[in-house]
Amino acid sequence: MSRATGSTEIGSYLGALSAPPDLTGDHPLDATRLLLLDRLVSLSHPPDVSGVDWFSAWLAAWREIGQGASAVLEALVDEALAHASEGSRMSERARKARYPTSRHRERWGYVLESAGIPLEEVVLAGPGPFGYEADLRRLGAATETAWLQLVSLWNTEYGRWKSQAQQMATWRPPSKPLWVLSGIVLGLSSLLGLVIGGVIRGPTWLRPVIDWWWSLPWP
Repeated sequence: MSRATGSTEIGSYLGALSAPPDLTGDHPLDATRLLLLDRLVSLSHPPDVSGVDWFSAWLAAWREIGQGASAVLEALVDEALAHASEGSRMSERARKARYPTSRHRERWGYVLESAGIPLEEVVLAGPGPFGYEADLRRLGAATETAWLQLVSLWNTEYGRWKSQAQQMATWRPPSKPLWVLSGIVLGLSSLLGLVIGGVIRGPTWLRPVIDWWWSLPWP
């Protein structure tokens, strides 16, 4: 099979991965999807390259795209948090505590990479006994499954951090402690007024204050 024929056929085995952009919506990973599609379509099964090498090239293309999806996630999370931080009333220390750490970022790579397990299993199994088309069908189905899983995991991670950014942007100081403190101050002020006014008897240690109050030149 010629390189041209192989390249043409690959796209028809990728299912949702090769869907036109207008059918997938304006998703942040659309550019990544198209890049992966372009990389896979460029692959073929030339007679001078073994099937194992061809499988390995397919997996290498997938892993590169997985790293790209992680980079897109990192960039959008940082952008969302930076935008939320601009108008947030949180303290700087509290805002910084909500940013992803290096461990979070490392985890994103592992999580998204795990989506490729179905494809890795096919690659590890190697070429089958039924020829190029059967291998292409297996690889295409596994890649579509891996892509859909990657998008699902990506959406979950991004949704979690976008929610964190929204909480940062809308955060307001808790009002209950303020009301409690205001009530205490008001109550103490009222009590002090009653003591100074002679309505109720105050403690002995407060007597000098009361005497001083009434010694003022009131009109």
